[in-house]
Amino acid sequence: MYIKRTLILNLFLSAMAVAQMPLGTAFTYQGRLQGNGNPANGLHDLRFRLYDASVGGAQVGSTVCLDNVSVSNGLFTVLLDFGAQFAGQQRFLEVDVRADTGLDCSNLTGFVILTPRQALTAAPNALFALNADRLDGLDSTAFLQSIPVPLTLSGTSATHIIRGENASTANNSSGVRGACTAATGAGFGLYGTSVSMSGRGVYGAATAASGIIYGVYGFATATASGYGIYANGDFGASGTKSFRIDHPDDPANKYLLHYAAESPEVINFYSGKVTLDAAGEAVVELPRYFAKINKDPRYTLTAMGAPMPMLHVAEEIDEAALSAGAVGGPGGNAPVCRFRIAGGVRGAKVSWRVDAVRNDAWVRTRGAPVETEKQDLERGTYQHPELYGQPPERGLDFQPETERHVARVAPD
Repeated sequence: MYIKRTLILNLFLSAMAVAQMPLGTAFTYQGRLQGNGNPANGLHDLRFRLYDASVGGAQVGSTVCLDNVSVSNGLFTVLLDFGAQFAGQQRFLEVDVRADTGLDCSNLTGFVILTPRQALTAAPNALFALNADRLDGLDSTAFLQSIPVPLTLSGTSATHIIRGENASTANNSSGVRGACTAATGAGFGLYGTSVSMSGRGVYGAATAASGIIYGVYGFATATASGYGIYANGDFGASGTKSFRIDHPDDPANKYLLHYAAESPEVINFYSGKVTLDAAGEAVVELPRYFAKINKDPRYTLTAMGAPMPMLHVAEEIDEAALSAGAVGGPGGNAPVCRFRIAGGVRGAKVSWRVDAVRNDAWVRTRGAPVETEKQDLERGTYQHPELYGQPPERGLDFQPETERHVARVAPD
């Protein structure tokens, strides 16, 4: 006569299925069977039923009956499949057993019900996880089971929709990295737009206290025309603007930086050297597009080799040519722009430079303001509050999360 089981071992999802087969609803059940106080051995028939209560209640799913289950020293292992019956509710397993006498499962003679029913552990319910109605309060449709292309995330947040944070100290580590790997076409590794008058398409902040750091870093590897960072519109910086190269004297250990000139005007400049003719004069012809993108030229002449006190611009760039260029469209011949140098010494060299105010279609349409009013949420804030004795909270781009992070990683 069989008595109740002394131990039901672990229940877990069937990882014993053939490799690479899809995960189904079956799970492995292990148990220990005793008869008359001793471990059972030999072949036994087992019937399994699933209920929604420990006593009484309703049966869930069909009955699973297994013939000729091998029991060794009381231990047996079977694979059970009640179908999709695990939706997060508690389930209880009832087991009937008999020693094998040659009868099949259609004949119920000799089966003994083992009590009590066994409460199933949580593992089989993991089968339900991919289709859970709620997870952390969110509907299952809020979670991706595959990655769509293109992937679009939208929402409303006072901080961010996507955030990448990397605490690695390794070189070239990144919080968010974009790569455009096509060999042709005008692709972008990272592309950002903003329709707000005070918004930013892409914003980068470098907050480390020391070291060579980048708010935004762009890297162009193509040997055709390309840009590490390209702004389709105005480009601004609250600090200095520089180019940086490996220092020619110590390229392995130093950088060489040269800084961009700054002016309240948008200036284009052109320069060169010219040799004066027998009359001590020369005509300098400027690029064919000069009239279409410039106005208000200014001149600088430098005598080379010896002073030339009478050196001067004898004939300026024709204003009519500049006016015609400003209204000229694409294609066609642009008005020729040239100026004449005189008063020099025959055969001498002169270094010249022409500075002109940029006057292409972009500037003519949008202008180039020098003083502007801060708008909306920018009012009352500072780009660099520390320079004016103000707390970080007064910063235009103050990010509480970033400030807390910097405080955590700052050296003692």
